[in-house]
Amino acid sequence: MKFSYLKHLFLFFFITGVLALGGVFSSESQTSPFITYPISDGYVMYLGASSSSWDSAHNASQGTSLATVLEDSRAEVIATDFIARGFFVFDTSALPDDAVISSVRLYLRVFNTLNGDNDGNDFIVVTPSTQAGNGDVILDDFDQAGALTNPAELSNRIDITGISAAQYQFWTLNATGITAINKTGFTKLALREGHDVLNDPPQGSSSRIKYYSLERAGVSEDPYLEIIYTAPPSSSDTQAPATPANLTATPISSSQINLSWTASTDNVGVTGYRIYRGGSQITTTAQTAYSDTALTASTAYTYTISAYDTAGNVSSQTSGVSATTQSATPPPSSGLLWSTTYNCADWNANKGLNPNTQCDSLSAWGGWTTNTGKNEEITAAANNPAGGGGKGQRHWATYFYTPSSSSTNLCTDRNYASNTSGGTRYVFPSTTPELWIRFYMKYEAGIMWTPLIADKWLYFDPGLPHAVVPEWYSSDRVNMWVNGSGNHSSADGNGWNAVMANGPLDPQGNRISDGQWHPFEVHMKMDTNGANGVGEIWINGVKRFSSNTIDYKTAPGWTTLVFGSNKGCLTKNVTQPNDMAIDYDDIAISTTGYIGPLGSVSPPPSDTQAPTIPTGLTATTISSSQINLSWTASTDNVGVTGYRIYRGGSQITTTTQTSYQDTGLSAGTSYTYTIAAYDTAGNVSSQTSGVSATTQSATPPPSSGLLWSTTYNCNDWDQGMGLLKSNVNCDNLVGYGNWTTASGSKEQITAAANNPAGGGGKGQRHWLGDGSASNSGGTSLSLASPKEFWMRWYMRFEKDFEWSSLSNYKTLYFDLGQQDATTIQFKSFDLLNFWVVFSGAPNYSSPSGNGWNTIMANGALDANSNRRSDGQWHAYEIHMKMDTNGSDGVAEMWVDGVKRFSYANVNYNAQPGWDNVIIGSNHAFSLNGTDRYVDYDDFAISTAGYVGLLGSAPPPSSDTQAPTTPANLAATAQSSSQINLSWTASTDNVGVTGYRIYRGGSQIASTAQTSYQDTGLSAGMSYTYTITAYDAAGNVSSQTSGVSATTQASVPTTVTNVRFTVRLEGTANASNRDVTLTVLNAGDTTQVAQFTARTDTSGNIALPSGITLLSGRYDILVFSQTYLRRRAANATISSNATIVLPLLPAGDLNSDNTVNSLDWSLMIPKWFTADTAADANRDGFVNALDFSLLSRNWASVGD
Repeated sequence: MKFSYLKHLFLFFFITGVLALGGVFSSESQTSPFITYPISDGYVMYLGASSSSWDSAHNASQGTSLATVLEDSRAEVIATDFIARGFFVFDTSALPDDAVISSVRLYLRVFNTLNGDNDGNDFIVVTPSTQAGNGDVILDDFDQAGALTNPAELSNRIDITGISAAQYQFWTLNATGITAINKTGFTKLALREGHDVLNDPPQGSSSRIKYYSLERAGVSEDPYLEIIYTAPPSSSDTQAPATPANLTATPISSSQINLSWTASTDNVGVTGYRIYRGGSQITTTAQTAYSDTALTASTAYTYTISAYDTAGNVSSQTSGVSATTQSATPPPSSGLLWSTTYNCADWNANKGLNPNTQCDSLSAWGGWTTNTGKNEEITAAANNPAGGGGKGQRHWATYFYTPSSSSTNLCTDRNYASNTSGGTRYVFPSTTPELWIRFYMKYEAGIMWTPLIADKWLYFDPGLPHAVVPEWYSSDRVNMWVNGSGNHSSADGNGWNAVMANGPLDPQGNRISDGQWHPFEVHMKMDTNGANGVGEIWINGVKRFSSNTIDYKTAPGWTTLVFGSNKGCLTKNVTQPNDMAIDYDDIAISTTGYIGPLGSVSPPPSDTQAPTIPTGLTATTISSSQINLSWTASTDNVGVTGYRIYRGGSQITTTTQTSYQDTGLSAGTSYTYTIAAYDTAGNVSSQTSGVSATTQSATPPPSSGLLWSTTYNCNDWDQGMGLLKSNVNCDNLVGYGNWTTASGSKEQITAAANNPAGGGGKGQRHWLGDGSASNSGGTSLSLASPKEFWMRWYMRFEKDFEWSSLSNYKTLYFDLGQQDATTIQFKSFDLLNFWVVFSGAPNYSSPSGNGWNTIMANGALDANSNRRSDGQWHAYEIHMKMDTNGSDGVAEMWVDGVKRFSYANVNYNAQPGWDNVIIGSNHAFSLNGTDRYVDYDDFAISTAGYVGLLGSAPPPSSDTQAPTTPANLAATAQSSSQINLSWTASTDNVGVTGYRIYRGGSQIASTAQTSYQDTGLSAGMSYTYTITAYDAAGNVSSQTSGVSATTQASVPTTVTNVRFTVRLEGTANASNRDVTLTVLNAGDTTQVAQFTARTDTSGNIALPSGITLLSGRYDILVFSQTYLRRRAANATISSNATIVLPLLPAGDLNSDNTVNSLDWSLMIPKWFTADTAADANRDGFVNALDFSLLSRNWASVGD
């Protein structure tokens, strides 16, 4: 039978294993989100009163429809055998068929929660729903909210302790959840509580949430889905908009320039405009005006504009127009009554701020906290980085309100004392009848006001008849409220929306805060007759309000001022589910005149001449995912700093070289490039004319001899879903290992790991933690014992992935534990390697210059001058042929189509063939402080021959002739940090592809040119270089004879503002730790300086003012109690530098610089105590974490 549900308030709740909820999803086109509401009342089905046990309730196939009308119509049920699951149906057919969904959120208005066991399983999660109908629930739908146990989870889990009543709560759908959105019909979602999901009976009270499943009369409290999506551009529109006309740039203040232009036209319609400053895009807008803020005083800026349409066609950029910001006006030296940059100790209301606890004459005002316990703070996190230093004041506003039982108004019925934190107060030295106050204020990004009323910036003389509050009055006005005479408001167009013009729009069309600092200034002059008082407000240097007819009640003047008073109402539509920060800084009060925004008073740079335009730009197609660029160097009156590279009109990177490899592209796609040169002063040349190239078409693996291939076109999976060899299969891949990283990351098959230039499907994500044993498991493939095969795969390391050390990083592992066990690995930063585990000579390595640093040549450099990952997909291929006599096996490897090494004398122990391969075995570990991923995709194994890159043919097998050795290599010192190289081109029977450049025997770069600029060198140092030439077949010439040059000497200077970042094993942030640094001359034991200091909240130590160091290279010994010493060798110390120190291993409890049994004997008697001397990781307690650290570092010796 069917149960009807009322079109009225429907209250939904979860009890114990009980939680039900409909889904909300979020879709956004280029202009607004797609929001949809349930097609009818939401509903819940439950098994409760009649069930005799947890199992009978949990496993039931039928349930009762609950159609509660009033909030208080059902009593609370406390029983372990009551289970409810909720269902919602949304009509999502209005989404475009070609919509690409980026995020989905389900929103519910929660009015009651109960957390019973508090055992970690009291969470709420969205699950799939497969109920029969789109409307009424039926008896048989009870078990349709996903699998009974461990159902597919379509969203993040939210513990009930993190859900507050009287507010909206949202669940963000994951990748699987997004695929559940039906763009042609109805989307069905369910909600369940954690005990029910895991089939884990609660041991105590119930766990639940209650929410509204449909709008109550007159109150917008509906559940809804918000879907953010992008519709691909129409392929039929290829006409770009006209170039915008009449671009003007007008200086407004020392930090703001306003732009305006005439609208472009388009055959279909103009979508918006891209705004460029100094050749780089800074934002987009749909308007024909833009305010560029937070600029530097007395500085010239050049702007261009281009228009774009929905299809992605972009007009030419306008000619550049320039404007110079106004000079900064410092606070007046005379008449300056008071100022502060909050240069005092950290403080919050928990520390008992009272009138006797002062910060630059500021004392406490108010003692309340937010509903979630936030207190007013003085903290470095609230400092304006463009201001006068010090810290700042952080005021907290709570985003929900406390309604009365009959309230329907979200903002008039609120409890200030529980919605905002307290404030601070300044007392004037004497009664002040006229003043100007300049202050900077920043609203945390994401704050949304609906509506915006009575948000007080300042509060003068609270409670008195002449009390004044400068404030936001609405989304469109600013206001000065006087206690005795009411509101004095600006004209429309001067309020929140105008100031936050660079913030995104909310669903009501108002602006969301931009998260930027803005200067405010208020002028007040007391009236003399009840009608001639003056009030003025400037924001960002623009006058927003002015009146000379204010009645301040003719008082003698003002005596007190409060910062951080009670604020306006942040309602349910705020985009962040927590309290939000409003920061104050750089306050100055004058009694003589306007102060103005802060800004640099330094004159603009004297160099205003831009470099010449680069010439000879070429774009060469390498594969289906790579195009190489090269060009001739620009010249400049002072010197070229680098080049900006643009693809399709948007900057993608910069480089100091005259070549670049653009990887990760789509197959069969045309790309257009331009280049601009820039110098140190920020002058930018015009862009080159565009050159285009088309990537090769993707070709599938060979049809003959193809042993196996996968694009991971299967269901999402991770180890938490019960990975075992017997129950998980994806293209014959099965689980291997069941471990996770220390932080809980698990091996995955996920769309996030898909190679976009590959064959579709998904990909495999392997996780590496910050520790030698912190790795996720892998997958395994059974092979039919081939004696010879070629295996091609694509691999991507997360961008900026950094190795602590690179030794034996296993990408694949064949026949683990067998006589022919072989790993394919990075041997070091410079080598690739085949390691045959049981062979007498196990390592078969590439020549130098073929390892990680070469493959990741486009990645940034780390502190040790090794490359970080470039975040791009790279193609790898191996050829393995079993030996017959212990010395005739074959091992070959290609990376990105270039052969890196080849052996024909490998000893694989003459086995019958290879039986299996592990993808994602245990590995070395990263140095990023968090888990980082390695993605695999597009595998193919052939027994017939070379597979090759997607979109490319096999390399010619006939070319085995190496290029000639480059001739006439010359090295010329250009400065204290640069040496220029040049040489005569090599020749080759087919063609020279490029040159590898070696410094001190290690490859540092490759180039297609016959010159190279080696920068970032040390002054007064001798460097030796060699060069080799290589061709497309991977043949490499002999290296040239070495040539040397010595960089010019530099005069050491006394360094200032040097910071050292301390890193301690076992803690993510080495804050508040005593650390001793000993500075030695580089390479010897001569001590230059030694000091002990305590790290700040970010784990940093500043060079003490009493320590004098000259710029140069040093060795730094680092010591902290319970940690081994480590040496930072050859570290460069210069002014304004931040030196990242090596990670200190934990476990040296007796400070003898060795982890051994003596440390163990100190720890054991102190087990489960707070003994500092035995606490290896200094977390305040001696426990298993300390034991694991001591065990990991057993027998380790410090530097």
